[in-house]
Amino acid sequence: MSLKNYLEIFKDANFLKIFLSSNLLNFAQSLVNITIIWLVYNQTNNAIFIAIAVTAMELPGIVFAPFLGTIIDL
Repeated sequence: MSLKNYLEIFKDANFLKIFLSSNLLNFAQSLVNITIIWLVYNQTNNAIFIAIAVTAMELPGIVFAPFLGTIIDL
């Protein structure tokens, strides 16, 4: 298959909406993560608190992903 066949999907309006919204959501989440880390460092000047903040942000996904993933797959 050529690249032209793969690019055909971008002509579908629904796919384009999902693609753009997914990318914007990931970009916004990255900005939030950077802002939280910057704020914690700015307030505390301590790398341990940054590690605690990042752990607190990621821990729910690590804990619940295996269970919610199997529920979503049903």
